[in-house]
Amino acid sequence: MAMFSTSVANAQCYQFSATAANGATGGPVSLTLDFKNLPRPTISGVPGSTNVTYYWFSHAGARVPLPGTSASLVDAGTSYPSELTQLYIILSVSGVTTFKAILSSNIGGYHNSTLTLSGPGDLLPNGLLPLELPSISKWTTNATFSQNTKSQSFTVTSISRCPG
Repeated sequence: MAMFSTSVANAQCYQFSATAANGATGGPVSLTLDFKNLPRPTISGVPGSTNVTYYWFSHAGARVPLPGTSASLVDAGTSYPSELTQLYIILSVSGVTTFKAILSSNIGGYHNSTLTLSGPGDLLPNGLLPLELPSISKWTTNATFSQNTKSQSFTVTSISRCPG
């Protein structure tokens, strides 16, 4: 497995909206991920090919926030301080792109929450974060936000760039 390094664009900020799914209660959920100065990812595989993973995580532990990032989570109008602890961009052999963000919080039961977007094609070429993520209509395989501790699942209904 080859390991490479690539640069990452700075000052990307994305907002995600989600509604309750599969009989879940709660919501709507709003999640903001702000990448002010995300460090270079670790890369597994060969950039420009299929079966490549770009990932960011803190080597200090699963609950340590990624440097240069901030996260804001709001469920049914209540804010839960959260930290982005892991981020993955995966292009699989089957040609599906996955964007996965894992958050941690010690308040309100949000101990481990996961945003997962998957869709056909190379939606994030070279693992780079664009100013605007592809629209929700491109993420047709999976678009969910799950709150693992409470066993709640939400369907992501919109993706936008942060104002300003």
